[in-house]
Amino acid sequence: YDPAKTKANFVMATSSTSANAIMASGTNKVYGSIHTGLGGAVNFGTNLFSAGDAAWVNGNQPGMQTGHSFDDMTMMFPDVSPPAGTGIVPSGNHIGGTNYDLALTNNNTLYVSSSQLIWAGNKIVLVSGANVTWWLKKGMAVSGNFAILIAPGASLKLYVGNTTGSAVTWTLSGKGVVNDGPPSAFQYYGLPTNTGFTYSGSHSFNGLFYAPQAAFTMSGGRDYYGAFVAKSINRSDGFSLHYDEAVANLQPAF
Repeated sequence: YDPAKTKANFVMATSSTSANAIMASGTNKVYGSIHTGLGGAVNFGTNLFSAGDAAWVNGNQPGMQTGHSFDDMTMMFPDVSPPAGTGIVPSGNHIGGTNYDLALTNNNTLYVSSSQLIWAGNKIVLVSGANVTWWLKKGMAVSGNFAILIAPGASLKLYVGNTTGSAVTWTLSGKGVVNDGPPSAFQYYGLPTNTGFTYSGSHSFNGLFYAPQAAFTMSGGRDYYGAFVAKSINRSDGFSLHYDEAVANLQPAF
């Protein structure tokens, strides 16, 4: 992230038509525009809120700048379909003097974990292959210093949940996802049973998130970079959320 390249093109949007379609408290600054469903309203409940272009927000102008609030959000977000193919079960590996609990090393490969992964302690998943897909059908339960480490030049599309069955929720804690490449190097897709995801990793979230049935809770005080689509988004702990324009041409509608 380079602050010198910051623009005021952030878009916060919801299809909700309620009077509290978007709510927040405390100090909030939106460099860009806010969109709700027809008749929806923004309720920030404080005069510490500012939304508009850079001059407006940097000048500490309170409230919504004229021309930056709309009730025209009608976009529909389709369900996520499972990745194609049967896939292989991921396994651990010893690479470069380090033991990895799982190592996704093959390029253009689908890995499938059919049962819930329950891990405690210092567990590491290494992604070193390009265009890797990993389908976690029943999610994951982690504690301790867990990390998904995406190596330079590698990329991961992570599918969570299934088309039918029990609800899948997941709290990704520990280090979280360590992606120091572009946001497109980590893409999260929540299938219909993926109803909740909480990110509390100590590493900033750098990626794309698309899970239209999931409540996405952002916590941990780290910044978020990329683009995000969820049934609801709840942010806390004071951090910044940055949209990366480099993902605008990716699918679905980032």
